[in-house]
Amino acid sequence: MRPKTFENYEYLIRVHLNPRIGSHPIMKLTPEIIQNFYNYLSSKGRGDGNGGLSPKTVRNMHNLLHDALQQAVKIGKIIRNVSEATTLPRKQPKEIQPLSMDDEITFLETASSDRLGIA
Repeated sequence: MRPKTFENYEYLIRVHLNPRIGSHPIMKLTPEIIQNFYNYLSSKGRGDGNGGLSPKTVRNMHNLLHDALQQAVKIGKIIRNVSEATTLPRKQPKEIQPLSMDDEITFLETASSDRLGIA
């Protein structure tokens, strides 16, 4: 695992996962507990108290938790991965902002002076 990935996982666990569901024994985790956790993250999960985390961040949290629970299944600590019975927030496509006519002209003029042109 790359150092930055490790840092991100450690942050998600320390700041979000442990405070909210870390006190639940792994064998007593239910889909409802995890779903409530995801719902909390989506609505109030930001550290500054100004709303929820993005759907991508909640999905990252799910991936981390899912993989950890899947490993627990493999080594026989739990029978099933309860994170599989949860619903994740929908991905929100980013709205494309096309260039204005003036911006297009500026771009083409600038690009024409480059050796690669608009490529």
